[in-house]
Amino acid sequence: SMTTANHRWLVRHHGSGNWRWTTTEDLNSQTRIPRGVCPGDAPQDAKYTDAFVELVAWWFTEGSYLSSGTRGGAISQSQRVNPAYCDRIRAALRSVCGPPSSGRPLTWVEDPERLNGVVVWRFGAELHKQLAEVAPGKVPTIDFLDALTQSQRRLFVDTALDADGHVRRQASVLAQRDRARAEAFATAATLAGMAVTFNEWKMRGAPMY
Repeated sequence: SMTTANHRWLVRHHGSGNWRWTTTEDLNSQTRIPRGVCPGDAPQDAKYTDAFVELVAWWFTEGSYLSSGTRGGAISQSQRVNPAYCDRIRAALRSVCGPPSSGRPLTWVEDPERLNGVVVWRFGAELHKQLAEVAPGKVPTIDFLDALTQSQRRLFVDTALDADGHVRRQASVLAQRDRARAEAFATAATLAGMAVTFNEWKMRGAPMY
């Protein structure tokens, strides 16, 4: 941060834990500047169910579109590597859409395990429409993220990290090729009160965020 010497900071004393105001010129090794704080105006009443929020996170990270122009989508996960995640996806689909049905119209159905134990859940136009309203192009909108309760924001972030994240240098990392998706995740984490660093680098010549 490039600031003037008299810029004011809210800091916490490392030893006592007390909060106080200080200035740039008076910062020292005992002062800690908060980088992430939960907003005080987060909604108290849930607009969406937790199951739907979790589905949006799975769709955001592990989702794909059905082929042949069908209005629908799919979510993939490894039963062999992450059986608990598969259970969570099944439970969320049942909660939001009811029992599986491959009839017309398609609600959702679980395909047999594929190579390396990967399971694919396909869903029809109704769920696709709901997901597209809050995450068009698999990019969660700011209106959706802003409408989540504080616990749901954390649920979204944690689910996305479970699906597509890893730990590097004691920090949780989520990488995306699509900048808009990466920015949406950074927004969700910020709204959840988490400090976020946004970076761009090249992987095999293509940008990663």
